Amino acid sequence: MKALNNTELIFFCGQLALTLRAGISSLESLSLMLEDTPESGGRELLEQVIHEMEETGVLSSSLKKTEAFPAYLCSMTEIGEQTGRLDDVMEALAAHYRREEARSRSLRSAVAYPLVMLGTMISMFEFIKDLPWPESFLGNKTIRDLILHIVSTLCCYVLCCIRNTKQLFFVSWFGIFTLILAYVVVVMSSLFISLT
Repeated sequence: MKALNNTELIFFCGQLALTLRAGISSLESLSLMLEDTPESGGRELLEQVIHEMEETGVLSSSLKKTEAFPAYLCSMTEIGEQTGRLDDVMEALAAHYRREEARSRSLRSAVAYPLVMLGTMISMFEFIKDLPWPESFLGNKTIRDLILHIVSTLCCYVLCCIRNTKQLFFVSWFGIFTLILAYVVVVMSSLFISLT
């Protein structure tokens, strides 16, 4: 069996905790969950757990035999069965896997955000560099590219410091407006210089 992900574990533990608190046995709880599960939504796994529970009468060993549940969940379930507090344990496990999922999402976001900003910085630099700058602007092409690279890096650094999307939206539009304005000023000044 394929190992369950955090979202599935949250659902399983939460549903089991809810039914156990209502005074329903773990076997009946699993049967209720099976009735509500669609054909493609893990019925086979629940059927296997129910079959094992009917033979052994122990939920923790039934979960272990499927190899779809983490060892931590199986061990905590065993403790819950031994102490008679399986409902509390299942509720705590649901909260644990909720925190794990939030941490995982936060990590993915923390990795993705700098990559997006790096891509933005590179494309912003390439866009600014390829604009038709007058030859007299900032000296030769190498110095101009270096200065434009530094400016685009600083702009992206400011964007990286702002994690609030409303502020980011404002800053990105402001940045686009500033780029267009800078381009217009450079073109107009070069036209003015060439006319005089």
